[in-house]
Amino acid sequence: MKCSTHADSDAAAQCRACSRGLCHACSSRFTLMMCEGCLLQHNRSIARSMYLKLAGTVVAFAFFAWMALSLEHAPLSGAEYAKYLASRLMIAAFFAFAIWGWDFLDRNVRHLVVATPLVWFFYLWIKLWLALLIGIFVGPYQIYRMVREIRTTRVTARGIAEGLI
Repeated sequence: MKCSTHADSDAAAQCRACSRGLCHACSSRFTLMMCEGCLLQHNRSIARSMYLKLAGTVVAFAFFAWMALSLEHAPLSGAEYAKYLASRLMIAAFFAFAIWGWDFLDRNVRHLVVATPLVWFFYLWIKLWLALLIGIFVGPYQIYRMVREIRTTRVTARGIAEGLI
C-alpha cells in the first residue's frame, strides 16, 4: 500500500477514520493517526459539539439570570443595586454550571439501574444537589478547557491550510 498523499512512499500506517495509507512523515504529523481531511473533519465535529455545550451553558445562564432578576425587590441605591445584581448573576451561574456537575456525575458515578419510584426520586434529588455543588468547581474548568480546545482546532486548521503543519 502506498501513502495517499505521497504516492512514491510506502504506507507505514493507516488513517484510523478512512483507512487510507500514510507514510512515516504523514503518520507522525498529527497526534491522532489521521490523514489531513479526516483530521479536519474530526476537529470540526469536536468544535461543533463544544459550541453546542457552551451555547447550552449561555442559554441556561441567561434563563436563570432572567428568573433571578425578574423577582420583585425594593428600590435600591447604586451600591445596593450593584450588590443585588452581582448576587443574582452568581446565582444564575451557580445553576448554569449545574449542567457541568451533572455531566461530571454521569461520567464518574455508577448509575442506579433497578429501583422503586421512591428510590429514583431520592436518587435524582441527591444527584441534582451534588450537580449544583460540583458544577461550581467543574463548570469554569470545563468552559476553559473547551475554549482552549476550540482554539487548538482553529490553529490546526489554519496551519494545515497555510502548509505550516
